[in-house]
Amino acid sequence: MKLRQKIASLFRAVASSGAGRDTPAVRPGRPLTRRGSEAAPDPTEAFGIAWEPEAERTKLLGDLIEQLALEAYYNGEGFAFSDQELEARVLAFLDRKVESGQLMQRHVPAKVGVRSQWVQAQQAVIAHLLAWWRAHGGPDIEAQVL
Repeated sequence: MKLRQKIASLFRAVASSGAGRDTPAVRPGRPLTRRGSEAAPDPTEAFGIAWEPEAERTKLLGDLIEQLALEAYYNGEGFAFSDQELEARVLAFLDRKVESGQLMQRHVPAKVGVRSQWVQAQQAVIAHLLAWWRAHGGPDIEAQVL
């Protein structure tokens, strides 16, 4: 199965599992850029910056979102990142990866209104991970410093 198909499948699973309900049906995957057949924003469209290579960016963002979910888990129920904090942490992380040479960036036109949709999609993945971990006895990933 191609990567884009896997991502679409995972997003459908997240959407159909009822993120935020007591027990999600499946353990969520990485932060996703597609939601079923409905296109969800790509971070490039959201922020007007293309971080390349795309596969490396996707992997790094997946690691970061899982790390943020882990942080939220250990801060206890009721803890949540504000949209502004989540966005700031993501952008600072990507800036560090550019500075280290792991990613390159180029500016492209951003799409109006897409930034908040992208942040909300990441919030949904974090919420789903938290619900999964709470329903299944805790995190299934190792803490890591990114």
